[in-house]
Amino acid sequence: MSNLRRSAMIAGTTQYVVYILTFVQVAVVSRLLTPEEIGTYLIASSLVVLAAMPRSLGIMEFIVATEELTTDMLRTGFALLMAMAVLITALYLFSAGAVARFFDAAELAHIVPIMASSFLVMAFGILAQGKMRRDMQFGSLALIRLAGAVVGFVVSISLVLLGYGIYGMAWGFLAASLATTLTVVRLAPDMVIFRPGFQHAGKILGFGVLTSIGTLLMNLGDLGPQLVLGRATNTSTVGYFGRGQTLVTFLRQGTEAAMSPVVQPWFARVARGQSEVATSFLRVMSIVSAVTWPAFVFLYFQADFLIPLLLGPAWTASVPIAQALALGGMFSPFATYGVSLQAALGQVGRRLAFITVLQVARFTMLGVAVGFGLQAFAWTLSASHVLGFVLITGLLGRTIGLRLAALGASLIAALCMAVMVAAVHLVALPLMLGTEAADWMHFLTAAALCTVFWLIGLRLLKHELLDQMLGLVLRR
Repeated sequence: MSNLRRSAMIAGTTQYVVYILTFVQVAVVSRLLTPEEIGTYLIASSLVVLAAMPRSLGIMEFIVATEELTTDMLRTGFALLMAMAVLITALYLFSAGAVARFFDAAELAHIVPIMASSFLVMAFGILAQGKMRRDMQFGSLALIRLAGAVVGFVVSISLVLLGYGIYGMAWGFLAASLATTLTVVRLAPDMVIFRPGFQHAGKILGFGVLTSIGTLLMNLGDLGPQLVLGRATNTSTVGYFGRGQTLVTFLRQGTEAAMSPVVQPWFARVARGQSEVATSFLRVMSIVSAVTWPAFVFLYFQADFLIPLLLGPAWTASVPIAQALALGGMFSPFATYGVSLQAALGQVGRRLAFITVLQVARFTMLGVAVGFGLQAFAWTLSASHVLGFVLITGLLGRTIGLRLAALGASLIAALCMAVMVAAVHLVALPLMLGTEAADWMHFLTAAALCTVFWLIGLRLLKHELLDQMLGLVLRR
């Protein structure tokens, strides 16, 4: 676990800065644009981000997982990346008008081509980032991400303030991609490949196509619901749903910030070293859930205060959406890390089968729920995360010998602390403050009590997360 902790220290600090910048951007833009405009941009960004998965062909995952990486493999990867980037960019340029008509949002015809241009820009940096991830150079990767976030933040906010609306957001997205690639070239010019080749195309595609399809389907779970709503309802509804989902996503990403960039490469090293993979997975999930479970329960109770405060009073309709998704979000990391583990172990076929079954079930459920209103839609999406937890547990039981009893034992601390957070809101706050105290007083008191009891819980339960935190503070 020491390798994981050192990598987390490198990646975590910079990632938190990135999340803060991104969240400030969301908060500012939410006060300047209407729900309809936000919904239109969310549809465009969902389409572009989803297309980024097949564009990469799973080549970054191949670089991380393959035991022997050669220059000829990297040249083949570059050729495949450029071919896919040109193809998908052209597809978006020529289909933008049809996309706008499909979602009944005229602005999509203009902003989708702007954002899709990032495919060509990013193709030059993907290989180098994959090599850095393989070598666990998380300091460089963090700096690359920070550069893109800062440039995207400055360009987007500036253009929106100047009155360019969602077009400013689209140009900010493209500027962030350009800054990311330029930073890669500056930090690792020897890793940037410009000479194409096709010697290992079969091997890379054999691994990458299945991995890429699996990643596309996995991300469809996060981005697809916005597209379903965009087609079935209107862009305002997408805006309200997206902002409720955004708050939950930021919380999940923030609490997992120190773990997410290092899990797949670390699992790959564990697998290559013939270590106990199931035990390692349980330790990771024990740490992640000890943070995310109480955090999501806290968000459930405080969403009616946080959303108007952070996003503005126009977004109160997003409160019940955030509450529903927060409870489901407690279970989403299991599928995320489970899929990452399957990719690291090279089990792309089983990974793809799991994701396909999950997403077919999820979107069947959402297709029925969309006719019953936005809140029903959100609760159904939350329930699908629980389904994902059940399915990934069964899959890992067959592939790495994960036992239900061991999984349950690893989650006892997280469950206790989640119950503690609920008790603070349902019992302690009414007794201490009653119902007449200001909302900010309820929030600050709840935050203080939950933090103190959380730390006490870690100590009483002898959870290893406390040792990890002390190690960071004491730099031992």
